[in-house]
Amino acid sequence: MSEEGGPAEQPKKPWALAITLGVLAVGTSIWFALRPPIRKNSGLSFEPSAEQLLKVEMLRAQIRPGQLEFRAADVHEKGNAKLFTYMAATSDNELVVKAALDAMQGAYSSRSAKKEAPDPDLELVLLRYLESPSPEVAKRAFQAARIPLMTESPRPELLLGVSRLAGPESPAARRRLALTALDLVRAEQRSQGVTEAFERALVAKEPEVISAALLGLVGSLRRSKPASPDAYVPIREAALGLTFHAVPAVRGRALALLTEVPALLEPAALASRAAAMLSDENGYVRGQAAVALGQAGVPRDISKLLPLARDESPTLYELSGFTELDGTPGSLKFDIPGRPTVADAVLIAIGDLAHRATTEAEADLPPLSLTLAGPNSNHATRLESAARAGAWFDEVKAKLP
Repeated sequence: MSEEGGPAEQPKKPWALAITLGVLAVGTSIWFALRPPIRKNSGLSFEPSAEQLLKVEMLRAQIRPGQLEFRAADVHEKGNAKLFTYMAATSDNELVVKAALDAMQGAYSSRSAKKEAPDPDLELVLLRYLESPSPEVAKRAFQAARIPLMTESPRPELLLGVSRLAGPESPAARRRLALTALDLVRAEQRSQGVTEAFERALVAKEPEVISAALLGLVGSLRRSKPASPDAYVPIREAALGLTFHAVPAVRGRALALLTEVPALLEPAALASRAAAMLSDENGYVRGQAAVALGQAGVPRDISKLLPLARDESPTLYELSGFTELDGTPGSLKFDIPGRPTVADAVLIAIGDLAHRATTEAEADLPPLSLTLAGPNSNHATRLESAARAGAWFDEVKAKLP
């Protein structure tokens, strides 16, 4: 009994308190799980459902310092593609943005029906981050941008945005990435603005930018026909001038552009410039000159090529001395496919001119048989082929047209 005469208060059992706290914890957990997710203004046409917003939160929770990638299974789940785009559009966490941009490369496809196709929302987000002040974010955006750029019909807004970033207002590293991205666009889908972006970059100061522009013009012009006889004059004059550039990468690639786009230059003029460049100090340039002469020259030009038939200088050239977008040292390699040495390029060119001679000459000429095997050529096969080429030319030069 208590002092007032009532029954004494019984102490609470420890297990009862534990049950009470457990119920509260479970209730709180359920409330957090079922609370309406916070919607952010993404600026996208895609609006995720409440269930999808919860999935976004679950995906986002995977990313933390030391874990910078989503699980592969989540990346390749088709239904998550738009969620990664939404996440990139709404997140203030750079780690999450970078992870989402990386995931886009595996979540979207320009060809496979098993993955989500690029859409305007994806392009909107990519265009935003292509201009990011964060080098790591911008680099990932450029990597992801290859997917919509390689579709059968890239949207004009995307081409316009990337072309603008390829302009002289952009830093050299970002400008080169933009030019390289534009070169992914199919030739038949390249707008006039894309070609003009390449052309504008021919006057850049940086050799890495110029070389990217020259390569892009090859893709733009190789299968096209000029709208008028004078349409290609500015590009032709610029390319000819660049064959005198101080950097071998630019000289060689400028000559390659003139070689691969026959509409730019008459064969005789190309052969004349190529013959002069056979004496260039750099093996990559000499190899490109041999390729050009083999295409634009006449059989008698074999005499200009023979002195280099034993030149085993590599045609691989590495351009360095510039910085990437993130400030790290940059490096680009230039080569001539199937022609690892100057001798390979020269002997293949001789073979092409000899074949032309045997099919076009009025007199019967013996065929020239060389033992080159393309990338599998070696010192012995080059020497043997050089000897055969020299002997053949001595035998037929009086009969060549």
